[in-house]
Amino acid sequence: MLLAFTSGPGVTTASIPFAKGVQVRPGLFFLVAGVALVAPAAGQQPAGGRPTERAVLKGHTEWVASVAYSPDGRGFASGGADKTVRLWDLATGKERAALRGHADSVLSVAYSPDGRTLASGSFDGTVRLWDPASGRQRAVLRGRGSPVIAVAFSPGGRFLAAGTLTGAFLWDAGTGAERATFHGHAGKVYSLAFSPDGRTLAAGGGNGTIRLWEFATGRERAALRGHDGIVWSVTFSPDGRTLASSGHDTTVRLWDVASGGMRAILRGHTGWAYSAVFAPDGKLLASCAEGRVKLWNVRAGREWAELPGPGGFIRVVAFSPDGRTLACAGTDRAIRLWNLSPRRTATR
Repeated sequence: MLLAFTSGPGVTTASIPFAKGVQVRPGLFFLVAGVALVAPAAGQQPAGGRPTERAVLKGHTEWVASVAYSPDGRGFASGGADKTVRLWDLATGKERAALRGHADSVLSVAYSPDGRTLASGSFDGTVRLWDPASGRQRAVLRGRGSPVIAVAFSPGGRFLAAGTLTGAFLWDAGTGAERATFHGHAGKVYSLAFSPDGRTLAAGGGNGTIRLWEFATGRERAALRGHDGIVWSVTFSPDGRTLASSGHDTTVRLWDVASGGMRAILRGHTGWAYSAVFAPDGKLLASCAEGRVKLWNVRAGREWAELPGPGGFIRVVAFSPDGRTLACAGTDRAIRLWNLSPRRTATR
């Protein structure tokens, strides 16, 4: 079976083979997979006990593709295949607002560093900028008309990068003017991340390559190769020294940003590793694939714990700014919040 990315006349179409069990409909996809609950290995449990499920938030009517916490940690945003962006209050677990305007699946959401702007990227080929306080739409950035898979603000908040099926582009977040195109990937860019100091932009492509660009000049610093297939996620550690990536080949990989060398391959997932993210202290990494979320001890390069799956395919994981809550979401349409023990042995 093939998953076909299509967005209208004149837009590049990509077809990807899928295994049995995948359901496809125009403009979006979702997977249904069984869940096996696996307890963490001996010695990997946190001193304060295993992570506990805090809440299950429901509101989306189709699968959830993206979750991003607000910088102040009081709430978060989610984007889904129901074409909406939803705003949530973390303290109450209640939905604050449903933002409508996109004509297709919302695949990525990101807050500006000051929390005053929320960006959403969609399969409809647009990036929309919202005021998260009022829910009002501020601007629509149309770019090249290709489906927008990933969005990321620069650390200063002035610029917004977008990964699309035709490349990586940069806008001025204040004026909406397109500022640059980053070259190197053969079209499709599935993931983007700025380094904490804003000097480097990382992008994961469809051919297993991660490219690091000097943001000021647009010059390619390095091409990191090792993944086999799509690189679904890239993320920098808080100190900017390590880049984590997850991909189609089921692996999570850790890279030395300065040298471009691969530090470790984290194995354990048996399906596409869709998302990986560092905890704010950089000592723990969360990743997801199929119906499982794995927590990794970054320093040791080993699995620390596995969270029970919700019964669907998990698409995204995200840490709260204080590192005490982990959100995960996917095809079951719900967003699950997990409390993480502050005394976890993974960080020792």
